[in-house]
Amino acid sequence: MTKTKTVLIAKTKSERNSRGKKHNHLPNSCKWKYYDFEKNWDTFYNVWQSKKAQDILEKQMKVWCKEEAYYNNGEKPVWKRGDDLWRYSRTDYHMTRIDERVEAEMEELGVVMNYDDDNFDEEKYKALENELYDKHKPQKGTYEAQILVMGANYLISTLFYCAGVMFPNCKIEVRSGDGGEVVVLPDKHLVFDFVRLWREGPSNPSDFEGWKVLKRNKILTE
Repeated sequence: MTKTKTVLIAKTKSERNSRGKKHNHLPNSCKWKYYDFEKNWDTFYNVWQSKKAQDILEKQMKVWCKEEAYYNNGEKPVWKRGDDLWRYSRTDYHMTRIDERVEAEMEELGVVMNYDDDNFDEEKYKALENELYDKHKPQKGTYEAQILVMGANYLISTLFYCAGVMFPNCKIEVRSGDGGEVVVLPDKHLVFDFVRLWREGPSNPSDFEGWKVLKRNKILTE
């Protein structure tokens, strides 16, 4: 069964009186789309970095780190305010991507780890490896750096707040189902979730009938 939390930030009395109503029924002709986070990243990120948004995020990330997050060696991360979220992912997805990029550039440069070679300089090799790691890791402030793999539901409260700031006169809902939770602006047919967009969306968010994914995950019903 689809669950819905709704907030309506409205100006008129009639709008205020509709607060809390559920709007789960969507006809097949309703075409949803993702908010284009990549195109509007600077605008979104400014709100995301605000003190209020970071206060909300901090509470959620502390819970994530305490209850669910862990590294491959079994250690649990400790949330540090201001950190990029990719570092707290509960998979090695980002590290695997970094390693692949570093190895590819090492190959292009013709640099090979070979301890049997008398001319092999391990210190220089490690220095280059660290330099390339810093080059290829998700860079601070970018879309990629905020992708928290396996912990997206812990970002919902912050996304909900940011949507309210960016769309002050729109109805905003958090809907939940088998596929987790998602922030939506139903009157705009807009899905406001940058991790879900990264994971499931297209290169052009406007071409994606987002309601189909939400329906499949029982977050929206026809």
